[in-house]
Amino acid sequence: MITKDKVTEIFYVLDEFSKNFDARMQDNSLPCAQAKSRRNRKASLSDSEIMTILLCFHFNSFRNFKHYYLSYIRQTLKAEFPDAVSYNRFVELESRVFFKLAFFLQIYAFGRCTGISFVDSTMIPVCHNLRRYANKVFADVATNGKGTMGWCHGFKLHFVCNDRGEIITFCLTGANVDDRDPKVWKVLARELYGKLFADRGYISPKLFDMLFDDGIHLVTGIKANMKNKLMPLWDKIMLRKRYVIECINDMLKNTAQLVHSRHRSINNFLMNLVAALGAYCFFENKPKAIQGYQIEKTKQIENRLLEGMGLNASLIPQLAMPGQEIGYLTESIANECGLGKIPVIAVAGHDTGSAVVSVPATNKNFAYLSSGTWSLMGIEVENPIINKDTFDLNFTNEGGVDGTVRFLKNITGMWLLEQCRKEWESVGKTYTLYISRNCSPFGFY
Repeated sequence: MITKDKVTEIFYVLDEFSKNFDARMQDNSLPCAQAKSRRNRKASLSDSEIMTILLCFHFNSFRNFKHYYLSYIRQTLKAEFPDAVSYNRFVELESRVFFKLAFFLQIYAFGRCTGISFVDSTMIPVCHNLRRYANKVFADVATNGKGTMGWCHGFKLHFVCNDRGEIITFCLTGANVDDRDPKVWKVLARELYGKLFADRGYISPKLFDMLFDDGIHLVTGIKANMKNKLMPLWDKIMLRKRYVIECINDMLKNTAQLVHSRHRSINNFLMNLVAALGAYCFFENKPKAIQGYQIEKTKQIENRLLEGMGLNASLIPQLAMPGQEIGYLTESIANECGLGKIPVIAVAGHDTGSAVVSVPATNKNFAYLSSGTWSLMGIEVENPIINKDTFDLNFTNEGGVDGTVRFLKNITGMWLLEQCRKEWESVGKTYTLYISRNCSPFGFY
């Protein structure tokens, strides 16, 4: 049974999104050309309340939505939803929040690509196979297709998740659409980069070449009648981690009740699909490929990551954060320097990190340029910025002082001039830069 605290949490997130969404829509809506005003009557339930009720149904508390709404929403949660309308009226109001809920999934609920992604598809039957010809709700819409579990009359859900168990994107097609269809991948590949792990059903040279051109490396197993090929150990390990997306399939079908045969309209089917995906994003027990490997949160490399790569974790020392006291001077060095037994403090670990700390900024809104053989330009942020744009533009995230992250890009510095002077000196020509001696030091502003 979903708790009232969880219902409040979901409502708070959806209500904040709904308010911001409505404000943006009002500011950017085009004026209506028709002078005649149209009726836009407000419902007793707000959009955020409607979305909350839809999402909470998919937490495996009830199997029938009508029973859930009448016995749980209108009775148990009467204090939380005092203006709950009748069941028939609520079914009519569902369609009002479809696009808002779809935007919520894309903007807030779905995760980001981390460079390690898994892809799979699952069948969504709308009726029993024996009733496929008598089904009128999805006539001329649902199709017949064959999956790993046999024939199915309905649809197929293609989706991609990252190694943290977060859904990145999805695509709904007929049950007879192949997993390697280029039209499907035009939708799925928009948010992806790095390595994509899939089962043998995605083996296709054309698909591999198409994704590789977009910066996506498709990794699959091999069939029994195919020649063996060398594969990096890391890829073999991550192929075994495909249980992540298989677990998501199971949670969507058995916990979030994505599949049932009680749909009375196509609109209700789509609302059930979107609400189930939204509810999954609030699940706390998402499967993960590598537990706790994210350095931006733990500040340490997870031992299970090293063991998965075949490395002995005992050979890797613990990461020392800048400013951390890591020991004292050894006796020989203390005697040689005459400093005595003084503590040794970890510095930023890189000259650029120390240079950024010395920037005399009065707030967090500043950029820096550390110039030398190579120049580094960037900003200081609290969390890493990792997405497809930063990957394509070759930006990097480096750990800084006080838990900060240096988000920067390498650009050409004095390397060209140094190489020119080196070539000139090799032929007996020496140039001295007198101009630089007369210039004032580079400052800040």
